Amino acid sequence: MKVKLITPTKNTKTGGDMWRVQFEEDAKSMWLGFEPTFGVGSIIDDDKIQVSSTGKSWIFKKKEEAGTSTPAPKTEPKKSYGKTPEEQNSIERQVDKKVTAEIYGYHVDKATPFDRALLNNIFTVVRGLGKDLVEEAKKEYGAVEVDNA
Repeated sequence: MKVKLITPTKNTKTGGDMWRVQFEEDAKSMWLGFEPTFGVGSIIDDDKIQVSSTGKSWIFKKKEEAGTSTPAPKTEPKKSYGKTPEEQNSIERQVDKKVTAEIYGYHVDKATPFDRALLNNIFTVVRGLGKDLVEEAKKEYGAVEVDNA
């Protein structure tokens, strides 16, 4: 689908940056929580996006669904507990974002300016770890488990 317009905006719930991508062929928009690397006039392949679970917008398919040859190294099949794949993917992504923020917080001093590249790198690692997340995070970034009991 051909990109007609990209509009920067704010997330009304979190106050974070968002981008609204509108297409020439469809009235549904795509909302991104990251700055798009494509521009107006770019073509996004139909096999890389899908209609959201609400049917009101577009979302990117996960890489393993979009036809890439390297699946995420998950060790066990996921339990869905009656949730749709879109809901399950959304929950997993939210958990991965939370873990990413925690690892970033352990790794960076409060006085250090925000480093988007480091945060993106940590998120990429977290998304690929699956069940071995804690051990890999300890090795990769020096994260420490906190017992809040």
